[in-house]
Amino acid sequence: MIKLASSFALFAAIASTVAPATATAGTPVHGNNFEYAVIDVKYIGPLVVSDRGWRRADGTFAVVTLTITNISGKRQSFFGSNRLCDTQGRCFDEDGKATHRMPPSATVDEWSPLNPGESLAVRWAFDLPADAEPAYVAILEMSDLFAAPAKVPV
Repeated sequence: MIKLASSFALFAAIASTVAPATATAGTPVHGNNFEYAVIDVKYIGPLVVSDRGWRRADGTFAVVTLTITNISGKRQSFFGSNRLCDTQGRCFDEDGKATHRMPPSATVDEWSPLNPGESLAVRWAFDLPADAEPAYVAILEMSDLFAAPAKVPV
């Protein structure tokens, strides 16, 4: 049995060693059970403020909006780990606290089950240093921890 902490370490090792995505931004990329496509990337500065509280970045927040489509043959929820990797090969974890503090209209319940063919749009916030130039989002579906992450170009 794999401990969750070691699963994230494995993901970090895989995501930091895989080559950058070769597809262009907006191109759908298949994972094991879901398909992903980046819709937009916005830089919103060093602060997220809403009625849910605030969160300060060490650098600046990049908010990635993407679609998640269920491509499996069964109803299921997306549960995964996300990292934004830059052109220098550095990868940055999603800042879950910043994502949660974005205005409610900006986030959805990504754990809601999707029927086959159904999609939802999500927004994830990443704290990036000033010199980071995003290349792709690495998404590891928790349903298969040994699979390589899907590399979704931004």
